[in-house]
Amino acid sequence: METFGARLGRLRREKGLKRYDIAEPLGVDAETIARYEREEREPKVSDAVAIANILGVSIEYLATGIASPLKHSMYAYSADDRIVVPVLSSSDSYNIIPSTDTISVSTEHILIPKTLIGTIQPQNPPFAFIARDRSFEKFAVREGSYVVINPAERVANFDIALVFYKGKLTLKRPQYTKSGALYLFSGSNSDAIYVPAEDASDAKEFKIVGKAVAYQFEETKKIYHNI
Repeated sequence: METFGARLGRLRREKGLKRYDIAEPLGVDAETIARYEREEREPKVSDAVAIANILGVSIEYLATGIASPLKHSMYAYSADDRIVVPVLSSSDSYNIIPSTDTISVSTEHILIPKTLIGTIQPQNPPFAFIARDRSFEKFAVREGSYVVINPAERVANFDIALVFYKGKLTLKRPQYTKSGALYLFSGSNSDAIYVPAEDASDAKEFKIVGKAVAYQFEETKKIYHNI
């Protein structure tokens, strides 16, 4: 069975590329690519996605050799049933409601087990949001953590969710009311934000983007599901 390194070398040669041609866009040297091909090192997820783009194949095909070699997928399964989740890393993307267009241009990715994601819908793909404050440290979500958001999962009362309100994306725990209004809580039960029914019904003003299903510490890369 063809290994990742052998597949990388074969695809590179078929494209008529030198190792340097792949190394330069990644900011590494040609020897690093040689080590990937010799199975002495594994690339970071973001570098593997970049290599797949350079070679003109999907990350699925580069990782497993099974999926279509031509079709690129925004969320790709690896051999051990993990999913490549794009990360919203641009500051501008934190001021708008995420869409498939803004998610698809992400240059940073993380690997998350598929079983932790839940329902997957191609039109509402999962993505990661970087926690930019300490409001959810009570739930072990540290500042700088990657929080995986799944728009396809239902958000119940007090679930941690990514919410867009008044031009800003933030993590909150919504509480629904019979009137159509909502309360948005942070990691503690204090300082709830009240969202009037008229705001909650305005898609340009307010949206519950998706449920937080997992998070990953930036420092250790450990993945946690109890969120």
